[in-house]
Amino acid sequence: MQKLQARNIPDDLYDRVAAAAARNERSLEGELRHTLAAAYPPAGSEVLSLRQQWQQDTARRLRQLTAQLQADDFWQFRGPGTVVQLARHVGESSPARILDWLDGLEPLSFDAAARIADFTGCSRDWLMEGRPDPFPAADIGNPADYEHFFCPEERGDWRFYLIRFADGQLFSIRHDRSSGAWRAGYMGGRFCLQDGMGSGGTGNLKRFLQFLKARRIHLRADSFDRAENSDDTGLHHPCYYARNSALAQTDWLPELLQGNLPERWASDASELTYMLSEVRDAPDGTAA
Repeated sequence: MQKLQARNIPDDLYDRVAAAAARNERSLEGELRHTLAAAYPPAGSEVLSLRQQWQQDTARRLRQLTAQLQADDFWQFRGPGTVVQLARHVGESSPARILDWLDGLEPLSFDAAARIADFTGCSRDWLMEGRPDPFPAADIGNPADYEHFFCPEERGDWRFYLIRFADGQLFSIRHDRSSGAWRAGYMGGRFCLQDGMGSGGTGNLKRFLQFLKARRIHLRADSFDRAENSDDTGLHHPCYYARNSALAQTDWLPELLQGNLPERWASDASELTYMLSEVRDAPDGTAA
């Protein structure tokens, strides 16, 4: 054990330590040891308040968001994606506040989280409390929901991406090229692009394809296959799936609308063949 000696202790400081030792029923040396241990805890043993813990967790999620946006190529055509740029886009007068949020030095307000979410497309709830995913997709499996997704009332230069994952799940992305806004949707288990759906799922898929065909003149859609399953869709920005080089454009949607099953789907989606004739015979949309 080491010894620690201190000289020239002011009388009033000595009196306060002695009074604290008496109050806590400790010796003078015991009081000093206790006080020093509290003032200098071992690294990593600091106990944070609930506010401090939330603030640090929010800072960690914000750092995760900025790194994911870079990795997913969100800033393509926008610049290098610096904190200065982010501050400008979300309406901050200076990047200093964003730096403080990133360092956990200042609490992130609901208003600031909403502005960041509106610009980046991430979830405000995830930023503030860590759930659900950074980039959750909307459930658009009901006809009214996918009609609103693919035929939005607001004006825009829309581009659509329909992605079939290896597990047969359909993932849809909507991009307004005029505003840069992105949105993603999934079918909520109502149908997929794979065998084993049963008559209900097959009927839902048929109605969806007939809907797309009826409005195909108004849609600008590309269709793709991806080799992995759909488990991690909420962890990436939608632009990752639309722009990632691993994405191979295969244009399976025109084949389905013409009543043909893509040959590469024969091993796991052959049951779809039986309803594709009805899709083929459904009326086409007419030019606006």
